[in-house]
Order: sequence, then C-alpha cells, then structure tokens
Amino acid sequence: MRKRWSKLQSRIYQLFDPKLKLQIHCTAFRDGCDYGQIYAGRYWVTLEKQNIWDFPKQFLNPSTSWNEENLSTTHLIEIEGVMRGCIYIVSDISALIREYIDTPLENLLNKKFENDKFGLTEILKAADRRLGKKKLFDYFGNGNSVNGLKIIQKRYPTAVVG
Repeated sequence: MRKRWSKLQSRIYQLFDPKLKLQIHCTAFRDGCDYGQIYAGRYWVTLEKQNIWDFPKQFLNPSTSWNEENLSTTHLIEIEGVMRGCIYIVSDISALIREYIDTPLENLLNKKFENDKFGLTEILKAADRRLGKKKLFDYFGNGNSVNGLKIIQKRYPTAVVG
C-alpha cells in the first residue's frame, strides 16, 4: 500500500535544519505504460523559493549547466531510456527518500544509495540537521555536489567549505 506524500514530506522535514528554507514538492498522476497503471509525476526541491532540483525536467535537458557539470552524455541517454520505458517513476523517488530516512545516522555519509541516479541524497545530506558542520564540510569539501554546497552555504553563511 502506498504511503501518503504529506506523511513522507513531514518525516523528511523533521530531519532538515530548521533555519533552512528548503522544500521538497511532489505531484503524481496515474499514467499508463507497457507495465500497466503507474504513478508518474514530478519532484522538485526549492531553496529559498529557487528551484535547485527538478525531476524529470532537469535530467532530460542536456543543455542545462547542472547536467553538463554532473552527468555524462551516456548517463543522460540512459536516463531518457529509463524514463521512456516507464521504469523510473515518482514512487521510486519516494522510496529513495524513505531509504534515506531509515538509514542509521552513522551510515549516512558512507552509504552509496544505489537507487539515487539523480543526486537527491546529496541535497538531503546537506540539509540534515543531524550531521554536524565538520562532517558536512569534510564530506562536501571536494565540491562534488553543486546543490549540496548551495545548501551548506545557506546553513553556514560565514564559513568556507573546502
């Protein structure tokens, strides 16, 4: 049985630094494909009302700076193929958020989230109030996550990462 988005959203917000103006939004609708009825839709993340992550829109347009910096052409083709095949859907992202919430704190920074093909867990880690400044700076210090660094800069505006 599917869990309601509002309940999942509430659980993930409890993990966020309360000073952050970070929101995760989800819309879902029934859609048909070769595998029967599925729930397709959109997930997007805003930081101070600015859209920083948008699934699927952001990941189907190779001309955006996020894709050029973080995804190879091969990866983009793979993503397009997966989405055309109705395999990667909104419920997969909901399941990823649940997996993040259920992961023990001591494993968060070392765990490879196999189903995170779009960098969402990097955003969640950067916003997670349970992770302290030193751990976050060590983790994001290599600059491998543009969105993670944006969030860190909002959480710690006077500090320098790296």
